[in-house]
Amino acid sequence: MKARLPVLLAALSCVLTLICLVEIANLKSQLAQVENAVVSNVSHVTSQVGSISAQVDEALTRQASILASSDWSFGQADMETYTAPLTFTAVPKEQTPGGTTAALVCGGQTYPMTAGEDGSFSVTLDLPLFEEMTLQRVVFSENGQQRAEALEIADTPFYSFLTVPSAISMLDCRLEKETMQIEGFLVFDGLSRENGKSLTLVAEVNGEETARVPVPLNFDAYYLTEVSVQAEVSVPAGSVLTLYAEVEDANGLRYRSFLEEVDTTTGDDGGYADYTPALSIYDSQGSLLWSEEY
Repeated sequence: MKARLPVLLAALSCVLTLICLVEIANLKSQLAQVENAVVSNVSHVTSQVGSISAQVDEALTRQASILASSDWSFGQADMETYTAPLTFTAVPKEQTPGGTTAALVCGGQTYPMTAGEDGSFSVTLDLPLFEEMTLQRVVFSENGQQRAEALEIADTPFYSFLTVPSAISMLDCRLEKETMQIEGFLVFDGLSRENGKSLTLVAEVNGEETARVPVPLNFDAYYLTEVSVQAEVSVPAGSVLTLYAEVEDANGLRYRSFLEEVDTTTGDDGGYADYTPALSIYDSQGSLLWSEEY
């Protein structure tokens, strides 16, 4: 028995050590759970404090405002005149029926508003689709006194009516003698059956349009994201070739995306265009309506 005692003590020691290790592991796990709970609670409290701060700021803004409510919306766009009616409505917190007048300042011009039976004032403006409009402020007048509320609402109306398709280039441009061989595909965003009546590869040489190559559109679904391109374009030696993708919709609007610029004097094959394309919109006669440069 005495001979086996050291063995039994060693075995007992191992068991106790194992038990301690298990307990330590459990304590570490519980501590980690407590830490996670504390972090979660702190995050929740911080979020609530931020929300309360935002609500207080919003309440103070509403309290300081002279408006009980305001709203604006576009009506149906006229695609022949490229205009859209915008209706702005505002209700002041204080007014004298029959004695308070109102006006909207839009683009630096002042437009009288019509009083409604419900205490609201409204005005409808015909605005150009492709020009930025800014609703600057609404002004209420009574007994020679004026009160104004800043609005600073800016928008370009066509965004509310048109989905503008844009393309980036995955084209390989190879110059063989004085002919540019163009192969690859275009990656589109926003190209659909609704706005994709046709696609044309437009070529400019030294800033002058020299070729328009039709590119087939095969819609297997409502949206089309990739379009294969294979074309040849004549390019005199020492010229700069610029390529665009031009999508035409049912209204005759042409959405043009910059693709490539190839300088034949340096041997630059163009590579890939910047992934942020420059966009332009033209009417059916080729007149520029809107352009966004990057």
